[in-house]
Amino acid sequence: MAAFNGHEVAVPMARKPAPEVGRLAMGAVYLQMVCGSTFRDSNTIGLEGSDKKAVYRFAAEGHMGFQTDTWVILDETCRLDEDEMFGPRPLAPPPPGYDNTIKPQTGFLKRVLRGGRSDH
Repeated sequence: MAAFNGHEVAVPMARKPAPEVGRLAMGAVYLQMVCGSTFRDSNTIGLEGSDKKAVYRFAAEGHMGFQTDTWVILDETCRLDEDEMFGPRPLAPPPPGYDNTIKPQTGFLKRVLRGGRSDH
């Protein structure tokens, strides 16, 4: 992803089968590269109708040894100390009933491929 938007995705120490970890990572790639979504540190991701959420934390290049800016996905099975690694979450969770469903931007990936990097 870094070639297009300057970011990578990591799912550290998830204690679940590799295909599930892959789905988390690919979900983040899909949201950014196909849907044109912009992440903010402490956003969450989850399947519609599920209470299980993973949190996105931003690691700038060099933090924790990352070689480029990285969106780190911490799911419910990760035993890393989020506060120690990243500090407190800068965003409060949305209020109950708030619809934070992400809608794809039509043609976003095509625009990225034609023009190179995107700002997302």
